[in-house]
Amino acid sequence: LMIGQLVEYSTKGYFGVVMSVFPLFDEYFLKDLGSNQAIWVGDAGGTLQRFDRKDLIAVSKEMVDFRLAVYCNLAVVSLRAGNNQQTLVWCDRALCINGRAPKALLRKGAALLKLNQP
Repeated sequence: LMIGQLVEYSTKGYFGVVMSVFPLFDEYFLKDLGSNQAIWVGDAGGTLQRFDRKDLIAVSKEMVDFRLAVYCNLAVVSLRAGNNQQTLVWCDRALCINGRAPKALLRKGAALLKLNQP
């Protein structure tokens, strides 16, 4: 892996960008794509989360963009079907990729309104 490369760093579908690489020590530091912030252990400004190479899966920008589009499309399908809880799940997955994805934010807001949640 090299600096600037996209990676999947969690089985929950979280994506990040490699910020620093120390292959001799098998340490990698990431910036989360959804929040566009460095990944910290605990509070921000403390200790950066260290990742081992085996915990990271290199991905292409096309694959990340494709997943974002699929999650947004699944969100609109479940919203139209009236399954608002599932809409929230799909929107949250999309927002983990891009925290400011307009379609995901709009659909999440619509689902929350239908569920009478603030």
